Amino acid sequence: MELVSRVVDRANVEAIGQLNNSSWEVVFRDEATKERFVGMELEVKGKRAAVAELQKLTRRVRILHVPTCVPNEFLTSKLGDYGVKVKQIGNDYDDTTG
Repeated sequence: MELVSRVVDRANVEAIGQLNNSSWEVVFRDEATKERFVGMELEVKGKRAAVAELQKLTRRVRILHVPTCVPNEFLTSKLGDYGVKVKQIGNDYDDTTG
């Protein structure tokens, strides 16, 4: 926390968490602060620290009880409005309820 406080305003930090013994995750409140932090050369306890962006993970989402008359392209478009990139979409039917 000392390093982050020294480099950016603490009000711009949403959360900090330890990933493992030598890696920490910092969540910033805005994109500009993150970009400024990623571009800096940092030193922790006399050693150079590397800063890297964590990649967003691919997630599998199951949307239930959508009528079959709703086209997949419509669902893809609506999810895209929220920044979700759809890579694959399909239909699944429950044998008991249809």
